Amino acid sequence: MAAPAAPVLLAWVLAVALWDLRTRRIPNLLIVVGLGLGLLLAGIQGTWPAALWGGGLAFGLGIIPFALRALGGGDVKAAIVVGLFVGPQGVLKVVLVTALLSGIYALAWWSIKNYRSLKLDYSLPVGAPMCVATWGLILAT
Repeated sequence: MAAPAAPVLLAWVLAVALWDLRTRRIPNLLIVVGLGLGLLLAGIQGTWPAALWGGGLAFGLGIIPFALRALGGGDVKAAIVVGLFVGPQGVLKVVLVTALLSGIYALAWWSIKNYRSLKLDYSLPVGAPMCVATWGLILAT
């Protein structure tokens, strides 16, 4: 990923994670901003093919869990934006690490819910694990 795109993506996924943690939703305005920035930077850098393949792959990987109601629409749209920035190889890594982190988070949530008398929301925000996975990908390369 080229230098100008990395800080933009890192700031965007952080905003997604914070919004998702607070409200359990990822607003369409945030998605539109991410799509616009991703497409703009892909055009400037001349990485259109990789950006479109990355976004398309993210859509393909996210549509089945969405159809099974295991993933929210905002999470799928956020993955598409990440795919625009990181391309197909990067989005595969981000999606796999996000799934792993979401599983760990779900296990911790389930344990707390079953062994403590706390009222917890039934939805798990995927924005935070996706943010950690994206930051890990960018900072590791």
